[in-house]
Amino acid sequence: MLPLGALLAASYAPSPRSSPWSPARRVQEPLLAEFDVNAAVTRLNAAVEREDYAAAGRIKAEIEAGRGSSGAAVAPLVWDASALPAWLLARVEDLGFRFPTPVQAGALAARRSAIRDTVLSAPTGSGKTLAFSVRLVVEVAEQLEERASLATAAVSALLEEAPGGLSPTEAMGALSPALLLPGRDESGDATLPARGPPAGLVVAPTASLAEQAAQLLHSLVGGYSRESRTYDPGAKDSLFKFGGPKAVRVAALFTAEEGAAAAAAAA
Repeated sequence: MLPLGALLAASYAPSPRSSPWSPARRVQEPLLAEFDVNAAVTRLNAAVEREDYAAAGRIKAEIEAGRGSSGAAVAPLVWDASALPAWLLARVEDLGFRFPTPVQAGALAARRSAIRDTVLSAPTGSGKTLAFSVRLVVEVAEQLEERASLATAAVSALLEEAPGGLSPTEAMGALSPALLLPGRDESGDATLPARGPPAGLVVAPTASLAEQAAQLLHSLVGGYSRESRTYDPGAKDSLFKFGGPKAVRVAALFTAEEGAAAAAAAA
């Protein structure tokens, strides 16, 4: 059974063609041969992360000058707080993305219009994966929060049962975000309510891009890799600091057989 609040994740290769129901909004940053704004934003985020605000100020001025030289109207390089749930804005910043790249800012700006379909066009390394991942989580945030409430109520009821209820450790595991990769045992979630279909779907051209996007989506909903990080309550991106919906699952499916099995389990 697919997990509650699931984001069935893979990476995304958008088609240049729009859907038959609506036109597509294209978000494209002017390419400046003399200035790499994406690399500059990466340096800006790194400077803020290490609290080198003098360097951050210089880099920010460099970005403003470089972008202004194109003469084209460009979106401001700030996350639109009105377009993001407060918990998601805090999470993005805690993950080190204090300032968005142009395509990331543009993806949210495009959501303000009545046009639902958006084509993201930008060079490699410009942050397209985070751009569509944040946009996806924004689109399904309300549904994730509703499903999380059901999971929390179910876990609370099981904790009150004796005998046969959950232990505190099992309860924390059930309500923590999870990244489900092929072959991973999901039996520990059997006590939670039926999760239903995935809240969002991302399609990828390769398995490696699928896993990359799945890991990023997992981090946005409160998780991070056990292999590369420790569970330090004091860390900015710690699960203990995360204020978003509980029990979100991100599942990456790499073959047609895995997809068919997941669809059957969710039916």
